[in-house]
Amino acid sequence: MEFVPIESTSPQVGGGGVSGHDPAAKMDGRVLEGGSISLQSESHPIEFRKVELRNLVGCTDNQAKNYRSYFVKSDPSACRY
Repeated sequence: MEFVPIESTSPQVGGGGVSGHDPAAKMDGRVLEGGSISLQSESHPIEFRKVELRNLVGCTDNQAKNYRSYFVKSDPSACRY
């Protein structure tokens, strides 16, 4: 199976689907720097057989031993030659 990254360039807090929330906790427009990933189904139970998460920050120098083409953010200190 081929790995296809999904990338969001500016994920941020927002949306009108939340009511009764604490405005200090949900500051619309604030850029997200971390968080959790949730999987859900809408109406029926679902089972996930295999879910893999990969760190997309790493060595982007293709001369390095640990270069990976799927890295989307460079971390030169991670490169090993």
